[in-house]
Amino acid sequence: MKKIVALVLVLMGTSHLYAQMVPPYNQTPEYLIPRAAPPLNQTPCNGNVQQKAVFPGDEDTWLADHTNYPDSERNAHIGGIVYVEFIIEKDSSISGVKLVRGVSPALNQEALRVVRAMPKWKPAMQDGKPIRVYDYALVHFEVKQ
Repeated sequence: MKKIVALVLVLMGTSHLYAQMVPPYNQTPEYLIPRAAPPLNQTPCNGNVQQKAVFPGDEDTWLADHTNYPDSERNAHIGGIVYVEFIIEKDSSISGVKLVRGVSPALNQEALRVVRAMPKWKPAMQDGKPIRVYDYALVHFEVKQ
């Protein structure tokens, strides 16, 4: 019986040692916070959308043609995909451009610049009226050997 009591006391005495092992979420290093790729479909700002917004032409081709790969990043062999979120307004313009997931400061700034420079889209429609919708652009920076 003495052994059981001693074991219980030892376990109770050491149980607090592991209580503070996990840092608070706001102090967790960024590389430990899981990130999912943003959804690639359009989400309306207010309710379901009947007709999605349409880019005039091929969006990927337009982005590739108008993106300037910074020389500093190309020479350092830094590349990847920058995810940018934006809003397509009722008047077809682009607003609310923000970075969702980046690669490097120079590539992030170039991706934001090229998305802000996009031509007007055909707006999304709900009950025959244009509405605001969120959309995402994937700006590719491919390092070629």
